[in-house]
Amino acid sequence: MRPRTWLAAAALLALAVPAPAADLPLVKNVERQPLTKQVERLVEALDLVGAPLSEGDRNALKDAFAEKDAAKAVERIQGVLDPHCLAGVRLSAAGGKPPASWK
Repeated sequence: MRPRTWLAAAALLALAVPAPAADLPLVKNVERQPLTKQVERLVEALDLVGAPLSEGDRNALKDAFAEKDAAKAVERIQGVLDPHCLAGVRLSAAGGKPPASWK
């Protein structure tokens, strides 16, 4: 292999190292029941594609689903899933101004 090829391969490997992500903002005003159902579907989908959540994450989600306080349940669910997120996306209304609740 040529030296340039080795250099390019080394640069790609250096860039492929996982970088620490910034904390995602805590989402509030989310209805618990639809979130729980979507998370259950997500867990099933991850199983189907061969990338299941760890047993610890599964247990943490079960505990969050059983939480009596809806706000705490949503926060705990987000706490389990956030480390698996590749990117955070924020949608805004027409005109580009975010709602006051996002500030």
